[in-house]
Amino acid sequence: LLHAGGPLSWFVTIARAAEQLAGLGERGEARAVAAAAADAATAPLPDGTHLAARLALDDAIATHDAAAVRARATRVRLSLEEAAGRALLAGDRPLARELAGALVQADPGAWGARLVLAASAGGDMLAGAEGDASSAAPVPAGALVAFGVALVRAAPADRAKQILEHIASEPVVNGDDRVERAAVELVSRGVLAADKLPPDGAVELAALRGDGTPAAPAEGLDARHEFLDLALRHPDSPRTLELAKRLAGIAPSDPVVGSAAALVQLAVGAPIAPDAPRALLARNAADPLLAATALRLAERVGDREVARRARQTLTALGRTPPPGAGVD
Repeated sequence: LLHAGGPLSWFVTIARAAEQLAGLGERGEARAVAAAAADAATAPLPDGTHLAARLALDDAIATHDAAAVRARATRVRLSLEEAAGRALLAGDRPLARELAGALVQADPGAWGARLVLAASAGGDMLAGAEGDASSAAPVPAGALVAFGVALVRAAPADRAKQILEHIASEPVVNGDDRVERAAVELVSRGVLAADKLPPDGAVELAALRGDGTPAAPAEGLDARHEFLDLALRHPDSPRTLELAKRLAGIAPSDPVVGSAAALVQLAVGAPIAPDAPRALLARNAADPLLAATALRLAERVGDREVARRARQTLTALGRTPPPGAGVD
């Protein structure tokens, strides 16, 4: 590759390998590989490595060092508004506030930074969203989704929807779990348009709704979401079995793969262990996909306590339990 395409092509190959790792659920390794590619390349990574750029940025965010994040954002050609939003989605409120605050101080018209600052400062969210965003440049997806997640906790759903639908945003990158899965939650709450979701997110939404909503086309899905898509549409196909075996190692830790595996069991009538619903919900009771899947498992095995807890999670998230979840 060094000889055929020049030095940069070698680093692009590494970046794309990082994206493949992410699609297989190896998020930590993917971030490390993407960061190594970004730092070792002789020039910023080119267009076409959008997910790798975000993985590399997330690697820097994990250091909680604003200077490192700024340097990495420059290296991968992502805005500090995106970085601030991703920091907030990662749970690092101080870092998000530091990054966004500096941007707003330098440019009060930095709309994405203003949104993240409002979401991370713990003040009046509605006041933070005041202003005319119609003529502003599209807000990075990370900034918009981070703001949306905070907004739905502070404002009624109809008001949150009204605010978010008037903010133009950049597309969510397919496979970008940090932003994509939070965006799915916002869509499921009815405050964000479904067309904001890339293919992987559309599949998660279909699984979460459980109402026969068509899943996304298989084209463009990473391996985890292809498995989830097949679990919904073709649970007994050879390709589904192939992916189940290939991804079995991460099923206990990855919510997408764990949910897909459970949905396949339900669809094909395989035996369900009595403690399976409880174990799935225990991974993260606040994860809507896990809660929706655990509810279906609980209905199958008759675990009323897990069904009640899963239903509470979905209700708290503004979701109606999926059809058929009738265990009381």
